[in-house]
Amino acid sequence: MENALREPEGLAMFVKCWNILESVQPKLLVNVGLQILDRVVDFIREYSPNIPTLKIVKMILQHNQESYSFYYSFLLQYCNSISHSIHDETFEVFDLLVERVTFDNRLIEVSV
Repeated sequence: MENALREPEGLAMFVKCWNILESVQPKLLVNVGLQILDRVVDFIREYSPNIPTLKIVKMILQHNQESYSFYYSFLLQYCNSISHSIHDETFEVFDLLVERVTFDNRLIEVSV
């Protein structure tokens, strides 16, 4: 993932690796996706997500439909970074996360 964030062709390389893994070991993608999202949480605590990061998150969310509790905590952290992001992908990722969690008062507070 670090290469996808640093190198111009890194995102394309990540997509190719993701697609290969999906065709060979699709069940493994759930765990790999959650590990990547966990690293993204660490990143967005300090920085606004860039476009490659947002595209990777979007790919993972489109593939992984499960893990409600993880997505809930991820959304809490993600909402804190939204105000610092100027990318359209920010809101696409937000929409995907919203589809996967049930809002409660805490989420409503951080997302408004």
